[in-house]
Amino acid sequence: MAALAEIAAGQGLVLAHENEKEIFGDSPGRCADLITSVNSPALRATFDAANFVQCGVRPFSEAYGLLRPTPAPRPEWAGLLCGVGSRG
Repeated sequence: MAALAEIAAGQGLVLAHENEKEIFGDSPGRCADLITSVNSPALRATFDAANFVQCGVRPFSEAYGLLRPTPAPRPEWAGLLCGVGSRG
């Protein structure tokens, strides 16, 4: 994953890892481990509460504090919902 993040960074891209059932990132701790181990601004986590529920995790009491949202990486993206696109 670190190699992929390095390639993405070289292209000005950001990779998004979504928590998902039956993969390494199926628990908040493993998601955090992945993101902190790679330690790259080109790798970020997405937060899918329903996927955590499928894994027996209570998303807001067990995961939200560990994988809390951060401000948009670009000012022009602030306030946009996923899938909306840009305001330009």
